Amino acid sequence: MLNVENLSVAYKERLVLQEIRLQVKPGEIYGVIGPNGAGKTTLIRVLSGILRPLRGRISWEGQDLLRLSPSARARLVAVVPQAQPLGGALTVWHTVLLGRTPHMSWLGNPSQKDIAAVEHALEVTQLEHLADRRNAELSGGEQQRVLLARALAQETPLLLLDEPTNHLDLHHQVSFLDLVYDLSRQKNLAILMVMHDLNQVGMYADRVALMDQGRIVIEGEPEQVLNPEYIERVYQIPVSKLNHPVSGKPVLLPGRHKSD
Repeated sequence: MLNVENLSVAYKERLVLQEIRLQVKPGEIYGVIGPNGAGKTTLIRVLSGILRPLRGRISWEGQDLLRLSPSARARLVAVVPQAQPLGGALTVWHTVLLGRTPHMSWLGNPSQKDIAAVEHALEVTQLEHLADRRNAELSGGEQQRVLLARALAQETPLLLLDEPTNHLDLHHQVSFLDLVYDLSRQKNLAILMVMHDLNQVGMYADRVALMDQGRIVIEGEPEQVLNPEYIERVYQIPVSKLNHPVSGKPVLLPGRHKSD
């Protein structure tokens, strides 16, 4: 599993993450929520190796990720960033092939295993029919699936997603999250996902961490964390909590609700 112990990060002299402790197990989705500036994206950047922490330890199955080379770390951790326009020159197939970089020789020639991994990632994300299409010709939802396929082609046990449904319409949000949920189960992936939509977190996450000012305020199952007491204190808005009539999952309604 992913094990994060006493993780602290500073920008200049300002602490932006303070004593973060969490674990993410294979086969589960770990949701991270919190207001803007809480430290969520910084957490993704540290776990992926982009930033170095001030102190703390990050390990996967006992391996210290901070001591690994970038290529060795990339064989364990893949990242799906926030929705962003992809370069228009590359085709979908070649974009997904970039996920195989940590496994390829220095000559950069794909092996049969690399090609098979790309084809499988395209199949899983239902992008086979777009393999020869250039990225610039894709919709936002299709481009986000390409980013997921690229990460899946890395064949890593740990997947980090930073607000992956940001800027997607509702149809593409649900389609993308359904796919991520299925992948966590079918491929036994450990998935840490930063999200803004609290109700989507409640629907898809197995466990949730609520962050504020660089700290984890509370961590646990969605029913425990998505509690008006904690949400109102951190987001500074009133909320009401209901249970979904079908799934029984917690549903939060922001704002004051007055009956006539």
